[in-house]
Amino acid sequence: MVNLLNPNPYLAWSLVLGPAVVDAWQNNHTYAVVMVVTFYALMVIGLAGTIYLFGRTSMLGPRGKRALMLISAGILALLGVYQLVVSLLNLGIV
Repeated sequence: MVNLLNPNPYLAWSLVLGPAVVDAWQNNHTYAVVMVVTFYALMVIGLAGTIYLFGRTSMLGPRGKRALMLISAGILALLGVYQLVVSLLNLGIV
């Protein structure tokens, strides 16, 4: 149900991928088919890889999991600070 209600695929196809496929279809039907097949193949391979990697983290033990969580938290904190600084610069506050 979450996947059906998630707006991301509908936005992506209506705003970016749909017009690109229509344009490719007008130029060459093969390009459009290859574009759609490649998109879904890469999505499935990427998701399978992500699931596999997250499944392997159970072998790290408590210290390994804690290290990964600290690294993730650090990266997210840096991304948040970066977004804040960019937003403040765009507003002309800093």
